[in-house]
Amino acid sequence: MHAVPAPEDAHALRAAIATALDGGPPVATDLPLPGPVGAAVVPEGTALLVTTSGSTGTPRTVALRADALVASATATHARLGGPGQWLLALPTTHVAGLQVIVRSHVAGVDPVVPTPDGPRGTGLLVDLVRRAGPGRRYASLVPTQLHRVLTGATAGHVDGLEALDALRTLDAILVGGAATPPATLAQARDHGLRVVTTYGMSETCGGCVYDGVPLPGVDVRQVGGVLEIAGPVLAAGYVGPPGTPQGGFTTDPATGRRWFRTNDLGTVTRTRATPSDPSGSTPSRSWAAPTT
Repeated sequence: MHAVPAPEDAHALRAAIATALDGGPPVATDLPLPGPVGAAVVPEGTALLVTTSGSTGTPRTVALRADALVASATATHARLGGPGQWLLALPTTHVAGLQVIVRSHVAGVDPVVPTPDGPRGTGLLVDLVRRAGPGRRYASLVPTQLHRVLTGATAGHVDGLEALDALRTLDAILVGGAATPPATLAQARDHGLRVVTTYGMSETCGGCVYDGVPLPGVDVRQVGGVLEIAGPVLAAGYVGPPGTPQGGFTTDPATGRRWFRTNDLGTVTRTRATPSDPSGSTPSRSWAAPTT
């Protein structure tokens, strides 16, 4: 199986990802891939090959199947209130930015992407919102971007105030990639921003726990103080030569269910679901809280 390099142009990238989701060659954020690239190395059905950030060790290439990516996008839209138009404010070299493109394809709505000579920083957020269409609109940010908007607005800077006004119009703002300070979240919500914290990683197609609650179909458990995740969003595994260690991916011998053991300490609590439980008709909900 031959992978194609991820185009730098966002519109070309969306076309390449659409082809990959329909069974075409996988799109890779980094080439060449480690080891020989063949059917035994890249799992069947892989749509994206994403290199991890390496924040917790050596960067590795993760194989994300089309069905896992679609499941993640569909669950995200279900949790947020329906499909909408996504604003691309993150680089597409990592899973969070790539998921903006995947969700846009699943929603059938073109994303709003940066222009080559357009503004950057907080000005980018204003520009993206201004060019967005009617209907539901979403963005995905990292905590640093949110902090800069709030800091600028608090200081009375025009760009910060404009960005804050622009973000208020969005139906949801996903914030992940790192822990967001509680004070920042409180300030954002006090200003009327519909902020949703996300937790996940490349191995789970990005965020799979929103505001502490797993997406539909996703389960989180604590084993020895470490969080483990299961569900349709799990990656197929790590790519490399035959026999490449699969790290935290395991299969429960009793149930046959696959789990991914993260490197994160955390807690999981459970309670009875209410009839209005947005995650579906499961008998209980889990709240997963990584230790920061």
